[in-house]
This record gives sequence, structure tokens and C-alpha cells, in this order.
Amino acid sequence: MKLRRQQIIMEIITEKAITTQSELADELLARGVKTTQATISRDVKELQLVKIPMGSDSYRYDLPQQVEPSQSDKRLQRLFRENVVKYDYSENLILLKTLP
Repeated sequence: MKLRRQQIIMEIITEKAITTQSELADELLARGVKTTQATISRDVKELQLVKIPMGSDSYRYDLPQQVEPSQSDKRLQRLFRENVVKYDYSENLILLKTLP
């Protein structure tokens, strides 16, 4: 039942702009799935749903995007791995010790 409910949730948020968990509960009920707000909250967390801006003041649920790291991100990761010997931090400062 849980997997089916989560599949339905993913279908709903790809088809409609769902802004609240209560809207999601209403859509689930319309599709014959009765559930509680706590269950929906757990499903949102397990599915790693994100809220993305929809306009000026509203947000909607969406599926997490699997983004490939850009070439510059890959290069930065490689440079960090190859050159940073040690790092430390204190409050809002980060200290990187690198190879000469």
C-alpha cells in the first residue's frame, strides 16, 4: 500500500501544482487513497520532495532533480582532492592547507 500511495503522490505532483500537504491529501482522497497528514509528511520526506517557486509568493512540490555535476564542479572536486592537505573551520572562516 505504501509504495502504491507514493507512486500516486509522484503522479499527482507531476500532473498538478500542489502547494500544501492538505491539497495532496485531497487529491489522494479523490483517487481513492485515504491517509493522514502524518503519513503524507513521512511520504514527502521519504520521496525527498522539494518545494520550488511557482510565482511571486507560492511554492509547489516537485520531485528532486538528479543533476549531473558540471565540468567546473568536477574540476573543482578533483583540484580539492589533489591539492588540499588539511582543512579546519572556526565560526564563519574556513582554513585550507594546500600543497606548495
